[in-house]
Amino acid sequence: MNVLFKCFILSIVCYVYTACPLNYFGPSCRYKCNCLKGCDKFGACLNNSDCIPGWFGYLCQLQDLMLVEPRPTVTPVVKKDLTELVDGKRITCTWYSVVAFQVNFLVPTDITVIRVYVRKDERSDTMGGSVNVSNDNFQTSLCINGSRSVEVDNGTIDVYCTSSAPVKQLRVRTFGVTGECHISISKDCIISLSRLPCDADYCKRCFNFKCDRSTGQCYVACLGYSNFPYCDQPCRTGQFGLNCIFRCSQNCYGGICDPASGLCLNGCNGFSNPPMCNIPCIGSHGHNCMCDASCQVCKTGSRVCQSCLDGYVVRLNKTTECIPMPARGIALFSTSLLRKRAPLILSVLIFETLLVILIVIFVFIYHRKTRIDNHSESD
Repeated sequence: MNVLFKCFILSIVCYVYTACPLNYFGPSCRYKCNCLKGCDKFGACLNNSDCIPGWFGYLCQLQDLMLVEPRPTVTPVVKKDLTELVDGKRITCTWYSVVAFQVNFLVPTDITVIRVYVRKDERSDTMGGSVNVSNDNFQTSLCINGSRSVEVDNGTIDVYCTSSAPVKQLRVRTFGVTGECHISISKDCIISLSRLPCDADYCKRCFNFKCDRSTGQCYVACLGYSNFPYCDQPCRTGQFGLNCIFRCSQNCYGGICDPASGLCLNGCNGFSNPPMCNIPCIGSHGHNCMCDASCQVCKTGSRVCQSCLDGYVVRLNKTTECIPMPARGIALFSTSLLRKRAPLILSVLIFETLLVILIVIFVFIYHRKTRIDNHSESD
């Protein structure tokens, strides 16, 4: 049973990914392929190709601010040539360690991560880096909770720093490297090295809107999402609330509610006041109490009665009501019955009309013949 269930889930996941247009992937197909040689259906670069210029990170989904106009300038802390760091190429490197360099933004911007590409040869056992972000000549740092570095591979260092405000300048220091090749900077919300970037309003998925803006992880709980602390899985239909642990009220029509608040999205079932749906119907029932008490089933979203309770028929001139069947033999027909029997009723009416006409003609001929016969006898 578990194997069948896993296969079923896998088939759904595969369908979601394969259903995306060319060069798009991921949930709701909202990620675009930024690989030099294209992507597979999961977003991985084909033939282990690199990202196109201007993009980096997991599945090439982080935009490089160093290549966005107006481009920031890079200056050395120690007087050295930094041409290789600003040429947009990751294969041209300095033949010495710059150790420290400064990036100056013409337009202040938020940042979350700085990636430094370094030479892979003659590297030390330990390499890393740090960053200082400032708007006052580095008197105070704007990094929330400081900075931390992660060695992605033997040629790449990521330095995380979530700025508390748009920054004008930052200073990067590296250690354990023999030369720098390129620097990339992003302001995108980062969850982790191996996850897609989160939405700009990611904290809206968190209880009390509190999350770590550098990682996108919620502090307390998810709201309308599950998979805490990442909170990247929307609540399933019929669930809502903190980490999706609550079920939508039976008062909600179709059992569907807002995944964050639990308010009914499609109206009420047996209640009259959407989206709260806490006032019961009086003398009516169904979707938002629109169905008359004598009606068994109404058309969804309207008062039109599709079938009546036993002993009732739809009123011909008012399809929103049912009336009691007459106790004696006067036949009342519902609108649907009249529609079905209309050809037969029309045929009967035509036949009766022709019969009346024939009878009138016969009587006329009979009376005329009688008068003629009487006139002949009198002569």
